[in-house]
Amino acid sequence: MARVTDDNIATATVAAAVTAYLECAFSTATDADGNELDLYDLYAYRWDGSTQIEAESIVTSFMVDTFEHWRDRWSPEQVGSDLWLSRNRNGGFNEHGTAGRVLSAAAETLGEAFVRFTIPSEVAVLSIVNQVGR
Repeated sequence: MARVTDDNIATATVAAAVTAYLECAFSTATDADGNELDLYDLYAYRWDGSTQIEAESIVTSFMVDTFEHWRDRWSPEQVGSDLWLSRNRNGGFNEHGTAGRVLSAAAETLGEAFVRFTIPSEVAVLSIVNQVGR
C-alpha cells in the first residue's frame, strides 16, 4: 500500500473535516459566565487566523496518522467533529467499536482544548486554547 501523506488526502476532504472540527468546537463554547454561545449566531463570530491554521494542522496530521482506521468508516465531517469530542473526552470516536477506540486514544494524546473568545468590536474572535494532555 502507498504511504499516506497529507499530499494524497484530498484538500476538500481535509477542508470538510476542519470545518466540522471548528463547528463542533464552537458548539461547545461558553462565554465568560459559562453560558453556552448560540450556534445560530455563528455568523457573528470569526476564528482567529492562527487558530484556523492550527486547526488545519491538527486535523491534517490526525487524518494522515490514522488514515487506515477511519477511511472506510467515517466521513471527513465525522472525523472532524469526533476529533474535537474525543480529544475532550466527550464521546466521539470512542462510541464506535475497536477502530473508534484506537482513534479516540490518538485524539486524547492532543490534550483537552476549549474555545476562548474576545470581543474587540462587533465581531467576537474565537481561538482554541490547547491544554497539555492528562
